[in-house]
Amino acid sequence: MTDAGGESTAHPPRPPRRAPLLVVIGIALVPAIGLGGLWRWAEGVEDEPVVTIVTATPDGPPAPELVTEVASLRRVPAPLADEAADRQFLDSLDAALADAFESVEPPACVAVSLDGTPKADVDATRPVLPASNQKLLVAAVALEVVGPDTRLVTEVRGAPVVDGVLAGDLHLVGGGDPTLTSDDLAEMITRPMPAPTRFDALVDQLVDAGLTRVEGDVVADGSRYDDEFLVPSWGADITRDDGGPMGGLLVNGGRIFGAGIGLNPAQSAANELNRLLVGRGVSVGGGNRVAPAPTDGVEVLASVESISVAELVADMLQISHNTTAEMLLKEIGYVVTGEGSRPAGMAVVREQLAAWDVTVDGAVLEDGSGLSRDNAVSCATLVGLLAHAGDDGDLADALPVAAESGTLADQFVDTPAGGVLRAKTGTLTGAKALSGFFPAPTGETFEFSVLLEGEGVDDPEVHVPIWTAVVEAIAPYPIEPDVDLFGPR
Repeated sequence: MTDAGGESTAHPPRPPRRAPLLVVIGIALVPAIGLGGLWRWAEGVEDEPVVTIVTATPDGPPAPELVTEVASLRRVPAPLADEAADRQFLDSLDAALADAFESVEPPACVAVSLDGTPKADVDATRPVLPASNQKLLVAAVALEVVGPDTRLVTEVRGAPVVDGVLAGDLHLVGGGDPTLTSDDLAEMITRPMPAPTRFDALVDQLVDAGLTRVEGDVVADGSRYDDEFLVPSWGADITRDDGGPMGGLLVNGGRIFGAGIGLNPAQSAANELNRLLVGRGVSVGGGNRVAPAPTDGVEVLASVESISVAELVADMLQISHNTTAEMLLKEIGYVVTGEGSRPAGMAVVREQLAAWDVTVDGAVLEDGSGLSRDNAVSCATLVGLLAHAGDDGDLADALPVAAESGTLADQFVDTPAGGVLRAKTGTLTGAKALSGFFPAPTGETFEFSVLLEGEGVDDPEVHVPIWTAVVEAIAPYPIEPDVDLFGPR
């Protein structure tokens, strides 16, 4: 046979196949040789004495024989001891909560979780009047949708100033800042925010720019929010010092110099800007009124910013500022829906809680401050919210600290909670609330909520023992396990 190149491809004859037989014989000889060598070595080894080791035992009865099976969990006792210690802690927590609430008439609730895992409760899903714990809902959602770094801007707009004269109207445009305060009226405000925005700074900028005369009116624009200046469901016992009015433009809490609190906060703001301008030597040819600012033919002549939303939230929670809570609620609605109203804000709050998998079953969300007695929130809702926010976020950082700050400055003094527990209080006649965080030495954190409603619960002799019982039940965690009780036997 030839290949394509013409070379012969015939194969030579093959020799007989003997190699496999040789391989088999070799394999068989290997173990035989090895065994023979081992026998010869054993024959040459002298017999050695056998040494027996005897262990002395003390006088007395012999130790009991271990009967624990080899596969028993008792041969790894630590997990069993930890589980038993956890069970002991939970049993004591359940008993403490039951004892604390034994004398409390419903509606009331308490719930405790550890890093979001429920641990104990009494009627956790029962809706109860939350008082100022309602602010926790607004605070958390404002931080989420408005943003912790956002600042609320108030502007003065108008035509360009020429030779010191502004031809036309001067427009004051509100941006939802609840803290605008005149220098000479700060002491008149009953519950001022800790870090107010200086309203006078607007006038400073106008004067520094050379303004000497406004030929038209001072026009205030509070249209960022609606005209619901007070919550309709607030009772007759809620005064203007408690909360309100609220509006897109609010200066000095709506106060008019020398005339109390006005009905329309934007009108009061126009009056105040006119007063400050005249006081700085700027004449105003027209009057003061309320109307939306035009978008054409005007420019920003002056502006001021609030502190950040995170700081506003912290100040609100520290002193439980009701007007700030209501205005942040409207800002939530404005940012998300374009409608700066209480209903729009509350709809966003409810939707956001649901998006966070925080239960809102049975909840009635009527306002942002908690002044309305129509509100109803469960301990499960508040604990779920706290667990979502976490103990290392802006909400936790904003809370008062027991025995140190805010509304908790005089609470839990000389107790294990002092300096570590962070929580929001809530108080109305016949309602008391406390919800927050308590850190464990393990690095975990308890979330807890206690809501009480009924005659007399706002009396410290009633609610303080309950608060104390809850904290004292949490504080021993973790209980030290006794591993010896669970070892092999």
